[in-house]
Amino acid sequence: MIRYQQLVIATGADPVRMTDFKAAGAELPGIHYLRNVADADAVLAAVEAAKAAGNKAVVVGGGYIGLEVAAGLSMHGLEVTMVFPDTHLMARILTPELAVFYEAYYSAKGIRLIKGLLAKEFRGDGKVSSVLLSGGSTLPADLVLVGAGARPASGLFAGQLQLDKAGGIIVDGSFKTSVDDVYAIGDVASFPLLAAGGALVRQEHVTHARSSAAHAARALMGTNPAPYDYQPYFYSREFNLSWQFFGQAEGAEQVVCWGTMDAAAAAASAAPGGPAPKFGAYWIKGGSVVGAFIEGAAAEESAALKAVTAAATAAPADVAVLRAQGVAWALSKL
Repeated sequence: MIRYQQLVIATGADPVRMTDFKAAGAELPGIHYLRNVADADAVLAAVEAAKAAGNKAVVVGGGYIGLEVAAGLSMHGLEVTMVFPDTHLMARILTPELAVFYEAYYSAKGIRLIKGLLAKEFRGDGKVSSVLLSGGSTLPADLVLVGAGARPASGLFAGQLQLDKAGGIIVDGSFKTSVDDVYAIGDVASFPLLAAGGALVRQEHVTHARSSAAHAARALMGTNPAPYDYQPYFYSREFNLSWQFFGQAEGAEQVVCWGTMDAAAAAASAAPGGPAPKFGAYWIKGGSVVGAFIEGAAAEESAALKAVTAAATAAPADVAVLRAQGVAWALSKL
C-alpha cells in the first residue's frame, strides 16, 4: 500500500485496438500500434524486416497517427497503403476542400489511399501477411500500423472516481477529481473548456498535457489558480508539410478557405524542390472566428491566428474578405 497526501493521475490514453472490433486475426504478430517509445522502437525494427520481405505496409486509419506514420514509413522506403472508413483524410479537422490537397500530396508521394472501407480481417501464417477489406479486396502487408483512435486509460479508477461516458476522468478547472486531493491531467482528464461554455472535453495533445500538468501543479501548491482556460491547439509535420489548428471546429456554421489547395498545387509541392504551400481556413460561429487552420505558417502568422481565435474576433460581414485576404486578415487584428 502506498499512502499519499495528494495524488495526480496521469495515465494518458490507450490505443483502440483491432481486437476491440473483434477483427479476425487482430492478434497476429506484425500488427503495430503507436503510443510510447517501446512501440516506436518496435515499428522501426519492423520496417527493416518489411524491407527484407515484400516491402508493403498498410496503415489502418486516416487521422492524426495515420497521416504521420504513413509519411514516415514512406520516407523509410516502404510502399504504403492507407485504409480508412471516412470520406476524406483527417475528417475531424479537415474540410473536404482542405483534404483535397493532402490526399493529392500523399498520392504524389506514392501513398495509396483507400477511403470508405474497413480492415475486416488480418491473415497470415504466424505473422500478418495480408489485410482483407470490407469491400472484399485483399492487401499484401509485411507491416500493419493501426491508428484507430485512443481511449482514456481510466479503468483502474472505475467506481472510485466520476467518469464521463467515454471513460474520461471528470475534473474541475483546477483538475481536481470527484475525490478530495486527487487530480487528473493530460489525455485522461475530462475538463471544462471555457471557450465552449464549460462543456467537458478531452484533449489528446502534448500541448494540453504540458499545460494541464503545470496548472494542476499550481493548484497542488495552494496558489488557487483561475480556472484552466485552454485554447485547443493541434499541429503536425509530414514530409515538408507543417500544419496547425487553433481553436474549435465543432459547431461552426461556416468554414471559409483561402489560398490555393487544389490537386495541382499539391503535386507541385510534393515534387523535389517544389514550392512550399500556404493556405488555410477560418471556422465561424455566431459571427465570430472560433477556429483557424494554416499550412506553412510563419511564426507571426501562427501568433495572429492564435490571438484571433482565442478572442473569438468578429468575422467580417462579407466573409469573402477572409477568402481574399487569408492570414493577412488575422495579422491586421494584432
